[in-house]
Amino acid sequence: MKKHDCVGFTLIELFVVIAIIAILAALLLPALSRATEQGRRVKCQSNLKQLSLALLMYSGDYEDYPLETAVQAQPDRTLFWNDRLIRYT
Repeated sequence: MKKHDCVGFTLIELFVVIAIIAILAALLLPALSRATEQGRRVKCQSNLKQLSLALLMYSGDYEDYPLETAVQAQPDRTLFWNDRLIRYT
């Protein structure tokens, strides 16, 4: 058996492969961070839409009175706006 029959990578080939993988990873990281930020933005927009719809439903149920008027009408109960809107969300 000859010494050169062994199949394998040289150290230079291994470094080249690692360098290519590092370059590809560096190219993909900004795209992934942009996608993550866009996902957060969409989630925030969805939450705001949900809250606005809850406010509209609440005002429809209470004869179009705003939350402050409803809270002033019942001074014995201390509820915050999120407590009043929880059943609409």
